Amino acid sequence: MELMLAAISAGGMVGVSDQYMCMLVVGIAAKVGWIRISPATEFMTSWWFIIIVGLFWFLTVAPAYLTTVAPGLMNSVNTVINFLSGFLVPLSGGLIALASVGMITILDPQTHQILATLRLWGNGGNLAGSGWAVAGGGALIASLLTGAKAAAKPGLSTATGTLGHVSAPIYATAENAASVLGMALLYLLASINPWLVVLLMIVISLVTAALLVYAISQLRKLKSGLGEYFRLLRDKPGAGITVALEFLIWGLGWMIQGRWLRGVAMFVIWSLYGSLWL
Repeated sequence: MELMLAAISAGGMVGVSDQYMCMLVVGIAAKVGWIRISPATEFMTSWWFIIIVGLFWFLTVAPAYLTTVAPGLMNSVNTVINFLSGFLVPLSGGLIALASVGMITILDPQTHQILATLRLWGNGGNLAGSGWAVAGGGALIASLLTGAKAAAKPGLSTATGTLGHVSAPIYATAENAASVLGMALLYLLASINPWLVVLLMIVISLVTAALLVYAISQLRKLKSGLGEYFRLLRDKPGAGITVALEFLIWGLGWMIQGRWLRGVAMFVIWSLYGSLWL
């Protein structure tokens, strides 16, 4: 049970990070001999697998950063690609869960004896009943956390004022950093005690749930604020349009109102801020 829960928790980490970066980290680390993964998942160390996953990673990350150049088009592309990638999350979570079995048993000798009794693989290296349980558990947790993360993003963007072209690169950077950190923590905690991996996943799940609740509350506030804005647009169309322009490009609304000094200053700040993501 200890080994199974730790492996499932490892697979679940895919849900709060970038699934392709997680597989790249595990595959490359096993390729160079830093870690040892389960024999049935050693294809993750093959160059063909690393190249394919790396290509998928690039195709999903590039549109996120290109939203700073072409917000309208790239935001749409980024949304579609993230939606389609969501269908691969169960596979990624299951793979990481199964691969981590080998790593955990090497790091913690006590779990090596447990591995023999679990019978994760049958004849020919095919998954047995326990193997399907590990893969399915990792896939399920990864999918649930991915769904919660996706649902929380609009509310968090509203709360932090990072809607539009800024939110996508921020989330992409955070998810990739979480992938590297998460896999490193997995290795460190598993070397101490596999139960710590389970504890980490519990903490991550609770934090994600709390962020989702907070994001929903922010969206409810946004709904109320949008009602006020539409009333402003109806009663004072000029002011409403100015607010919309200021939301899209800092300083533009102020310049239209004739406040050139403040408008130009805000536009310069907006330009410098946007260039940081180029």
